[in-house]
Amino acid sequence: MENLINDLKDKSLQLRSRFLENRLVLYGAASIYVLLWFLFSDFLTSLWVAVGVGLGWLAGQAGKLDAP
Repeated sequence: MENLINDLKDKSLQLRSRFLENRLVLYGAASIYVLLWFLFSDFLTSLWVAVGVGLGWLAGQAGKLDAP
């Protein structure tokens, strides 16, 4: 049982690293998630979440510019 858990952990870490290395898959998954969010949620809530995420992204970009 312990070997099975360790194998699953190793496989999931490999999958995670491959997922994060491939930008096209990463952006594709994020796009599909956002599209499904818009289709199955209230539009006004989605709009506020999009504005909040955009502001958070801008704040993160500004923080990168200030870093030495």
